[in-house]
Amino acid sequence: MKMKKTLKWKKNWEKKKMISKKEAREILKDFSFIAEKVSPLLLKRQKSLAKLDIRYKDHQKAQGIVSNADEEAEELILNYLQKKYPSIPALSEEMAHRQKLTDYRRFQKMPLCFVIDPLDGTKNFVHGLDYYCISLALSIFGRPHIGFVLRPPTGESFCAIEGEGSWLKIPPHARRKKLLVKRKNKPLSHCLFSSGLQSPRHRPKVKQTLSIRRMGCAALDLCYVAAERFDGHISEGLSPWDVAGSAVILKEAQIIISDLEGNEFDCFGQTFLAAPQGIYHSLQEALKNRPIIR
Repeated sequence: MKMKKTLKWKKNWEKKKMISKKEAREILKDFSFIAEKVSPLLLKRQKSLAKLDIRYKDHQKAQGIVSNADEEAEELILNYLQKKYPSIPALSEEMAHRQKLTDYRRFQKMPLCFVIDPLDGTKNFVHGLDYYCISLALSIFGRPHIGFVLRPPTGESFCAIEGEGSWLKIPPHARRKKLLVKRKNKPLSHCLFSSGLQSPRHRPKVKQTLSIRRMGCAALDLCYVAAERFDGHISEGLSPWDVAGSAVILKEAQIIISDLEGNEFDCFGQTFLAAPQGIYHSLQEALKNRPIIR
């Protein structure tokens, strides 16, 4: 794959513990470039599902399944980023599975780190469903700073740099739309939420009913909250690569994000709650009161 021109990185970036706006924009361009190269590969592989090598993950931190499409996509992404940015380490889903990593916290302490999900929504993918995506992020000491998410079947992409806004690009004319969600005064009974909850929980003594869809692709679910297609998202048991790319997009769209208890967002945490102002606090309170999920 042809390499794009490499920026001359300042030698003291590790001492600065930050990157410049120019460097951030260059990385975002590279995320877009490599994701758009990987997208046709995934589309091609999904047309030949019978030829896929599908395996089940078998260690305590891994969930679901993995296919050779995941691994091929990851190889392309890692090869590109590691050649261009050799000093920046990467945490990627299939790499973590192969190395049987169970503690990702060491990546949280790194000044810069790429956080990659080459194919989020693998189960959807191998069943021929079109709800999956490529998610790429750069974190600074564990805090997502740059995010890019591409949905190959539709070609739409979401991106953000911390402090520079959140954007949606829609094909075929590549129109760019700024994502900025204003306060919503909407009753929860009128809302539609996405979720990655492992099972419907909480039944009797109900004060609230929540309408929830489990779509099977957290990174895309979260982007759809920023695009106001969902009114919020509730998850547990996520990994850093599931949320890192989308977290920047949510924050820059003015979505409130935290864990289920309302603590500060941590992409290395175990639970996740995202919703606009006006819905967030009502949703958090409803979750404490044992809602019915339908």
